[in-house]
Amino acid sequence: MVDRGVFSRLRSQRDRTAYRRQLTIAIERSPALRALPGLLHVPLPVVAADGSLAPLRTALTQEPFVTLAGRPGSGRRLALQQLARYLVRSRDGAETPPALINLPGLDDGETRPEELLAAELRAVTDDHNPPPHAPFWRSWPSTARPDSAPRYLLLIHGWELLTASRREAWRAALLDLPAGRTGLRAAVAVPHEEPPWPGFQPLALTAPSRALVARWLQLLCPAATRAEVEAALAPGGRLHQCSDRLFEVALLAWLAPRAGVPASRAELYERALALFGASARDHDRDPHAPLGHPQMGRFALARRVADEGRFALLAELPPPDRAETALLTAAITGDPSPILAALWRARRSGDDVPLAMGRCLRERAPASPV
Repeated sequence: MVDRGVFSRLRSQRDRTAYRRQLTIAIERSPALRALPGLLHVPLPVVAADGSLAPLRTALTQEPFVTLAGRPGSGRRLALQQLARYLVRSRDGAETPPALINLPGLDDGETRPEELLAAELRAVTDDHNPPPHAPFWRSWPSTARPDSAPRYLLLIHGWELLTASRREAWRAALLDLPAGRTGLRAAVAVPHEEPPWPGFQPLALTAPSRALVARWLQLLCPAATRAEVEAALAPGGRLHQCSDRLFEVALLAWLAPRAGVPASRAELYERALALFGASARDHDRDPHAPLGHPQMGRFALARRVADEGRFALLAELPPPDRAETALLTAAITGDPSPILAALWRARRSGDDVPLAMGRCLRERAPASPV
């Protein structure tokens, strides 16, 4: 994970300059950013509830608490990384050091979220130690002057990758944040199907325009392969369906100069895994490698489902793993009918199922009715 252990390694560190330097290094050395440094500069289509553009940094100056919704691979984590890197390199970061928090790396499955957050934040600031056994944001005096209150910016991602019970615990703790005192701000990445959170301004990452995809390729793809990649992603191109998510555009930009432009979504992932020299079993053990993204682990699972014909497993997966793994399984198989049948059996277990079925139909037309 990009920021796993960053804060625990810095808990004895009281030097904000050193903290900012180490956070910058941790971000820049994350797998995806190490492979494609240009990702730090790609513009992301963040919009407010009314559809107007709402850059994350601007939104947090207007509202202290925001959620950032998006589909897997849309760039939610990257948006938080970009903001954290900007802040640690700017004067704003000296006043409000960002805490980039990866919940799957922080959560231990037992400790109260408030205690885990308090422990992490002790690594970020040298002038305030949050009490470890209380909701510290409620402990700040209401009479404190804004310029003397402790200041934090929490940038939190990975919430949907927790177990159901821990998602509920973290949601309750994070929903309590707006009841706190002066000085606390937070942006929380959530899946696109998550309902609005009371007290949080809802933001979302939308599908990119063709012009934005072209801009991404200018930043990510070498000139020698850019035209071929852009043609494959264009309407009518063989990889057009990959153009609506940043992760697959970036994966293609990274792969093309090394192994050519693949013919399909499935081949895109297959070539990437082969190039990294890792087996499906390796990715089962670490679903966040390569390129530091869960999509690679989902593809490894999809390949196993397709190879073994165990399509019923798809119905047992939690969202968003179910929808994404089903889509990737459809990309691998020639006939998505058994995938659609498995999803149909799970139709009462989540609102994601009808949309997942539609995406599978777009990926491959079924050979016979379900």
